[in-house]
Amino acid sequence: MAVRRQIQKVAGVAVCGNFEKYLGLPAIIGRSRKLCKEIAAVMARFWWSHMQNDKKIHWRSWSKMGDSKGRGGLGFREFECFNKAMLAKQVWRILNNPNSLVARVMQEKYFKGKSVLDARLGYSPSLVWRSLFSSIGLIKDGLLWRFGDGNTIKIWKDRWVPSSSFHLLRSPVKMLPAEATVKQLTKKDRGKWNEELINEIFNKEEAEAIENDSPVHKWACSAGHFMDLWKQINSCLEEDGVGLVACTMRRIWLRRNSFIFEKKFESPKVLIHAAKQNLEEFRTVNNPSKPDQVDRRLIRWKEPDAMVCKVNWDAALDVKNKQVGIGIIVRDSEGEILAYLCSKLSIVVKAVVVEAYALRRAMFSYLELGLQKVMLEGDSQVVVKDTNDNVDIWADYVVIIEDTRRLMKNNMSWSVNFIHREANNLAHSLAKMALTCAEEIVWMEEAPPQIMSSVLREKYCNDCFVDK
Repeated sequence: MAVRRQIQKVAGVAVCGNFEKYLGLPAIIGRSRKLCKEIAAVMARFWWSHMQNDKKIHWRSWSKMGDSKGRGGLGFREFECFNKAMLAKQVWRILNNPNSLVARVMQEKYFKGKSVLDARLGYSPSLVWRSLFSSIGLIKDGLLWRFGDGNTIKIWKDRWVPSSSFHLLRSPVKMLPAEATVKQLTKKDRGKWNEELINEIFNKEEAEAIENDSPVHKWACSAGHFMDLWKQINSCLEEDGVGLVACTMRRIWLRRNSFIFEKKFESPKVLIHAAKQNLEEFRTVNNPSKPDQVDRRLIRWKEPDAMVCKVNWDAALDVKNKQVGIGIIVRDSEGEILAYLCSKLSIVVKAVVVEAYALRRAMFSYLELGLQKVMLEGDSQVVVKDTNDNVDIWADYVVIIEDTRRLMKNNMSWSVNFIHREANNLAHSLAKMALTCAEEIVWMEEAPPQIMSSVLREKYCNDCFVDK
């Protein structure tokens, strides 16, 4: 008491007695259990009435008004349940972030050496802990374990069997201790169920539920075991299949990182399409030269046929400054300049998305110029292929590709072709130049001085080179 009075004197505060508590709040704040109902009543009167003291018929019960809009309600929250959910959310954070400061303090005082789910109220708990403890049951009611190696999941105490009505095993403790974990039901270093042991301990229904339905999807294994698996994959699949497996594994890892660090979710269909796309890009880059391939050192830009305009497009990505540059050049059959465009955007997307956006911008430019017969050329093989194909895609730029396909369908005299970078240098230079522009710039029938020499060289000197 002497210490308390000394602290009171130094801090200049009054001693407050123990108030009764409700929903984690002192009674001075939440006067009684009727508080939440009183708040709901005020909200209902406000909703149905037009004036402060006006009493109107409540045509729908407040509980039904609290249903989601999809179920015919308006989504009003029921305060008692909402408060309970918020407390449960804090318990969930303690469970998932055991190294946080709050979790370590709580564990040291109330559940030392245990999980928060195994904690007890204890003697003379604080207001905060009493409130959190009241919601632990809510967490347990909806908790279902999914595990990697099963080393922390209790066989008979935790909820982990998905096909069971209560997700708990009802077979009596047998052969294994009561505190045994799920890991003891698997074969050592194999990541598979020990079916003989399971069939001896549990009844037929529970054994089948464990062996067939339980989500043991993560294989705990060493690097050596993974190499053995990889050798089996190489022996069972052809080269294309092995490549697709490798690209899919890589996309799964990137998907995991994107979800954890950027909170972005990628559907399985998008993942598979991206894996196939990555494999195709890998083959394009690493495909050895064939006898009938053109020597890229001799590749140059070529004039289009008579009465046809050629439009080259490209994009440049400045990741550091989070900017995108788009370059477009339009020339006729004699190599004369019809128009140039430089445009800068302040966005951060993947390179292939930028290329697709540049193609769509180029198409809109053709429409503005009123061109009829147009040949579009770009050095993004993936974008060109997706534009010309009619199959559904699940890439990040699907909306942009749909626009380019629609424009191609409405303009039958247009064509989109792939060219190598060596034949697309001017568009690439304009795209990089666009990164320095303050706004979109368009030149008509002339070129900026920075690239004029390149324009003249492609117009007059490219005929000196002969493709093989």
